[in-house]
Amino acid sequence: MDFAWRILYRFYRLSSWMGYAGKRRFTRAGWMVLLAVGLTALMGPDTENSVAYQGFTLLLFLLAVAIASSWSFRARFSATRELSRFGTVGSPLIYKVLIRNLTSKRQSGLTLLDDLADPRPSFQEWRAMKIAEEKRVRSFRFSQRQRAKPFRLANLKEGVVSSMLPGEEVMVRLEMTPLRRGILRFAGATVACSDPLGLYRSTTRIALPQSALILPKRYPLPPVPLPGALKYQEGGVALASNVGQSEEFVALRDYHHGDPLRHIHWRSWAKVGKPVVKELEDEPRYSLKNRSWTCYLSENNPIALLPVADSRTQTGCWRFWQR
Repeated sequence: MDFAWRILYRFYRLSSWMGYAGKRRFTRAGWMVLLAVGLTALMGPDTENSVAYQGFTLLLFLLAVAIASSWSFRARFSATRELSRFGTVGSPLIYKVLIRNLTSKRQSGLTLLDDLADPRPSFQEWRAMKIAEEKRVRSFRFSQRQRAKPFRLANLKEGVVSSMLPGEEVMVRLEMTPLRRGILRFAGATVACSDPLGLYRSTTRIALPQSALILPKRYPLPPVPLPGALKYQEGGVALASNVGQSEEFVALRDYHHGDPLRHIHWRSWAKVGKPVVKELEDEPRYSLKNRSWTCYLSENNPIALLPVADSRTQTGCWRFWQR
């Protein structure tokens, strides 16, 4: 039984490596050509009723030329990664990579890919995960939903490198989205150059180890209405939600649950040894509106708060204040 598990594990590592290398080597056009080669290979044996074998020969020749031309890419680079120490699961993390051209030729048409440490588990971890999935309680559904690529640590995006002269250093902006919390380790960076046909990419790897701490996912919370908050009326004066929370000081009283902390009288607290708050009183203000004019009357100085308006509005405001 252990022998069968090991064969499956080898197949898992081989298939994961082929998928990883294929995504980095072949471009989108290359994947389309590769798929067309497979389809024409299936229809090619019937040479009497189909001409797919001719397309198979042409596409296979183009793919071979693209792979052969990529061997001529011989370039050397150095890189420095400016990475934040912390990240969050599900939140995009943007960082910079500085690349220097160490060759005597101008380099263009390059793409930068970051390399993470190999996230594939050991044989014991992989087998334990498979056994745990088999022991999981199944529902009555015909198709069970499984986690796709449970060992993937982050989603990385490629970065386009601008043209570099000999000895020139350029900055590339990269983005990744962490998928798991913990320590995320980088092994290096890869500079890829596409062939003239745009089907296959040759790569040059740069050793650049680094790590970052990924924090758990954050969930947004709705706004929490806290007691004791003040509202504002039209005149700009705080409109108290409870009695005794305005701008006019009246007296001191004992602290009650729910009183704002900014109303605590700290000197009195220090004297009596218990919380004491300031009791405030609202300032009476009256408003009278006439079309686009508004006049505010105060018991202390009614004339100073009366705006300039027509005679009818001033007379109405004065009579309203006399009441």
